[in-house]
Amino acid sequence: MEQHTAVNISTHFQYPCKCSSEDTCVNSLYDISVQLFIDSITIKVLSDEELKTKALKAKQEWYQCHPCSLNGDWIDEPYMKNAYTANEETINRWIVNYIRHNLVSYDNFLGSIDGKVGSVEAYPEVKIAVLEKIANTYPKYKDECERQIFFVDFNADR
Repeated sequence: MEQHTAVNISTHFQYPCKCSSEDTCVNSLYDISVQLFIDSITIKVLSDEELKTKALKAKQEWYQCHPCSLNGDWIDEPYMKNAYTANEETINRWIVNYIRHNLVSYDNFLGSIDGKVGSVEAYPEVKIAVLEKIANTYPKYKDECERQIFFVDFNADR
């Protein structure tokens, strides 16, 4: 196996690469930057009531910016959904998504690697790591985190 030096795209940190060819190396971003992010994931802890309130408010604000149609037919006046009437399973999904997008630097990190070599391969690993940390930090939402992890894994296998 030929040994060469890979350079991390976002930090320019050099390290010995383990792949077989410098010409096809995609490990630079994947090996260092992604693992550093995963190791550094911290999640802000909120009370369950505050978390639910903020998640529902954020979803309702999203609905206000994205009105929908009734039964798939466009109407003159857009129909406004009410996030506060959703069932518990849906609310739990929104809460986990709220945590991932608002209480973790998940979106900032993905934005920083967008379009760079290895970013497509990194996405599932990063999302799963964040969901696992959410499940550990907020055990009440462990089932929803595991459900979302299943779909990340399922879609990655396609």
